[in-house]
Formats: sequence, structure tokens, C-alpha cells
Amino acid sequence: MEPESEPDLQALLAERAALALSLDVTVDEQVFFLEDLLLEVQLLREEQRRRSGLAAPDARSAKPAASGVPSAEDGEAQALLREAHQAEKAFATLAKQSPDGVLALGSSGLLQQRFTEARRALVRLLLRAPERGAEQPLWKLHHRVADAHQRAVRGLAAAAPRKLPAGAPPPAELAAACAALEAFLRDAGALYSALIAAVDPRLSSSLSAEAAATAAAAAAAAPPPPVAVRVLSRPSEHGEGGEDGEGGEGGEGGEGGPPAHPLFEPAAAATVAARLSSRGAAAALAAHCCVARGDLFRYAAQLPIASAGARRDAAAGARRHYAAAARLRPSEGRPHHQLAILSAAVLGLGLGLGLG
Repeated sequence: MEPESEPDLQALLAERAALALSLDVTVDEQVFFLEDLLLEVQLLREEQRRRSGLAAPDARSAKPAASGVPSAEDGEAQALLREAHQAEKAFATLAKQSPDGVLALGSSGLLQQRFTEARRALVRLLLRAPERGAEQPLWKLHHRVADAHQRAVRGLAAAAPRKLPAGAPPPAELAAACAALEAFLRDAGALYSALIAAVDPRLSSSLSAEAAATAAAAAAAAPPPPVAVRVLSRPSEHGEGGEDGEGGEGGEGGEGGPPAHPLFEPAAAATVAARLSSRGAAAALAAHCCVARGDLFRYAAQLPIASAGARRDAAAGARRHYAAAARLRPSEGRPHHQLAILSAAVLGLGLGLGLG
């Protein structure tokens, strides 16, 4: 097989513009990295395929038109869509006005409020009207913040001394930037774990069981850890760190209850799976959430001052979710692409993690 050629930047920009125009959606005005551009194009392609699939519903799921009058559900979905767009725009506008951009989330109460409003509106749209494709802008919202934090961390890491004296703490500014990114990754990870539990409870339980089994096997094989102060904690399956992997709020709901998260409306979270028009639509949404959760784990694995154990745990979490997405959508290229990126990252970090 011939190696894949380097993507043509101008061609990708042209495709991005054409797709956005045809789908009547907005995209970021600036692209800082080729990876961002590739992600935008991939998301727009997914949206195009999703809409093409919904253009001709099968006879079992088709609903008779009522004299061209939109139903109450359609009206609610349109209202939710407008609310989500307005919340996104308000956050983006305020972030552009800040000298630190989205990095000001930790210091600006108003920006944090706008971000929470945008997330809540998109989550509400996703749970109440999953066919509207809110998973795309929801991930873009989180990716934008994570990417800004990652660029800040990379810049500070590049300026830090290559080697520090034994026992010396990392530079304070780098430690603070890493802590801010880790906190964001935990929060976002908790949301996506809860979304997976809402869309596919069995998959969520399977992922949790696999994580527990992996952690138990690692604990049994590992020597007693030395007494030390952890700079960054190990991530749990549901995004909240803990010595024993115990998650806080944001994971699965209680036994027999709906998935729990502060942004969730319990009734909508409990019925989102039933709202999806087909098994294929449910698998596509679950796979998208798994890839997003895997990306958040992968970003945690690349934190420069995290311990080797924390990195291995995060890389294993990324692999679990990418593999789950690949099983759900074997013909979709993105999960396999992310697995390849993870493999390269693991090799670069020198982690002993089997990814075959």
C-alpha cells in the first residue's frame, strides 16, 4: 500500500468552505494547525453523510406530513437549535474580546458562564433532538478549549529546562497550565462518559468493567508505589481522578437510574436512546462520543509533567474508547485514524502499552 500523501492545505480549505456552505453551518474563522482543519473537515463530512442518510427515511420510521405544518417536536427542536447557536455565538464573541481567549475561562466568571450556557444548550439539544447533529458543535466547543490549553502547555514546556534536579518541582507556570488543562479534561471527560451511558448503557457498563479489570491487573502486577506527592492525578473512567479511580459526578447513574450529570435533564437523558430513529443512528452517536472521550484521554496522556503511571492509564482509556468506536462503526475511518495517532503518541512517550 502506498503511503497516504500529505493533505493539500488549499484543497482542504476549499472543501471546508464548500461543505459549510452546503450544510448552512458556521466554522471557526481561523485555523491554527492542520489537525484542526482536518478535524473540521471530518466533522463536516460526517454531518453531510448523516443528513444524506436522514433524507430518505425508511417506511417504518417515516411520519406522515400534517398539511405541511411542523409538529410540536419539530418546533421544540428548532427552538433548541436557535438557543444553542445563540449560546455558541455569545461564548465565541466574548472569548475573542479577551486577550487570553478561551484560556480566560479560569479567571473570567462571565466567560465561564457563557461556556456553561453553550454546553448546556448543546447538551439539551443533543438529548432532546439527537437527530439535529448537536454532537458536532459540542465537540468543537470542547476541542477549541482543549487545543488552546495544549498550545499553552507546549509553549511553556518548550521553554522549561530539559532536566530538573532530582525532587525539584516543575516550573510553577508550567505546573499551573498543566493543572488547568487536566481539570478541563476531567470535566469534559465526565460529560462524555455520561453521554455514552445515556446513548448506550450496555457499552458504558462494558467500558467500565474493562477499565476495572485493567486497573486490577495492573495493581496486582505492580510493586508497592513509593511514598510521593503526585503533581497530577490518574484519570478514572468517568473523568474524575482518585487514588482508586473513584469517579465523582459525571459518570453513570445509579443502578437502574438515568445517567447523571449536572448538565443533564434526567427525563431527556433517560429517553435519548429511544429518540434515536434507528440502531445505526444510535451506534453513530455512541461512536462519536467514544472518539471524543478517547481524544480527551489521549490529551491527558500527553501532559508533560504527569507520571508514567498516569500516562499509561490515560493511554489505555483512549485505546478502550477508540476500539469501542471502531467496533460500533467498523467502516468509519476516524476511530482507526485516532488509534494510529495514539500508537504514535505512545511510542513517542516511551510507554509500555500494547496497542496491537
